[in-house]
Amino acid sequence: AEPRAQYRLVAGLTALHFAVRSGCMACVDDILSAGVDINEPTPEGVTPLMVAIDNSNYDVAMHLLDKGANPHIWDWWGRTPLYTAIDMNNGGTSSAGSGGMMYGRAAAQARGVSALQVAERLLEMGVDPNPQLNFHRPGRGGGSARFVDDLMNTGATPMLRAAIHWDVEGMALLAKHGGDVNLPNLMGVTPYMAAAQQGQSSPDVRFWFTEEDQQQAIKALDFLLGAGADQHARILDVSSLTARIARPSQLTERGGQTAIYGAIKFALADVVEWMIANGARVDIEDDLGVSPLDAAEGRIGGRDNTASEEVADLIRAALAQNQG
Repeated sequence: AEPRAQYRLVAGLTALHFAVRSGCMACVDDILSAGVDINEPTPEGVTPLMVAIDNSNYDVAMHLLDKGANPHIWDWWGRTPLYTAIDMNNGGTSSAGSGGMMYGRAAAQARGVSALQVAERLLEMGVDPNPQLNFHRPGRGGGSARFVDDLMNTGATPMLRAAIHWDVEGMALLAKHGGDVNLPNLMGVTPYMAAAQQGQSSPDVRFWFTEEDQQQAIKALDFLLGAGADQHARILDVSSLTARIARPSQLTERGGQTAIYGAIKFALADVVEWMIANGARVDIEDDLGVSPLDAAEGRIGGRDNTASEEVADLIRAALAQNQG
């Protein structure tokens, strides 16, 4: 049996929560006309507005905003309506989420309204573009979502969430309204690192990333770099008590690594080549003395590492050019 304390969903949904979850606009109006507080949260701080967005009922979310719903409220995990909208624009809290983008692909709409349109309205209403999660958000289907979206942990922002799935449109919207392209999560993982797949996991890299995926990653990295992202930022903390509580397993032994280590980990040759061409350093070492070349040759900590002679050759060529 699992000896550790585990999160379990608590009760506390109101009639309005159920109405917005089901997408019943008439029900919402009837309940509000009876004098119900439009912002009454669950015991965990989840408002009806968040529930509407989290269940892809974006038209209902817009209606709640029309009726005066507060867009600034945070829940227990640190999620805001904006975070939830960006999350749902990228597939929700797991790959089984109903929302959308999933590595650059088009997001779904609810009766003509998209999650990104909700995000845009929230930003135009003056919400904080850089809210940071208190800790790992809940997973779809209940539980603590262990091993799902590892980077969405303490300190994660909407920008980081969008970067994970190369959502250039979402990142551009956030940046337009003050979204910080360099604000990291607790471990120091920045949006640029996330776009390069640093700290992420894959069940089998041989079948996970297509050429199209790599090009989408490059588009995301190009946007972030143009917006001022620091491509040489390093993972800061994987060993303190706070980090050990928050840290996903994918960041074990990755202290001091930069974004390019993420692309190397998954043998994303096109991405590595682009990053090198755009100034990424390969004459560096992480906190354990592992260089990008070591990583490309499979001599690196952690797991899900893919040795690649093609990537190693790119790094050797860059090192030779630097020495020349």
